[in-house]
Amino acid sequence: MAVKFKDLSIEDQNDYRDRMRHSAAHVLAEAVTNLFPEAQLTIGPPIADGFFL
Repeated sequence: MAVKFKDLSIEDQNDYRDRMRHSAAHVLAEAVTNLFPEAQLTIGPPIADGFFL
């Protein structure tokens, strides 16, 4: 049986969200560099209510 998001503790939900955002950032970076080879990637921390600055 799969674990549902609502069944996770708040700490686990936050960890899951952070991991998903991190993974999504990698996918987005790959897509951007495929479309725009001259794009320069940077690093930065995620912000509290969103993604990356």
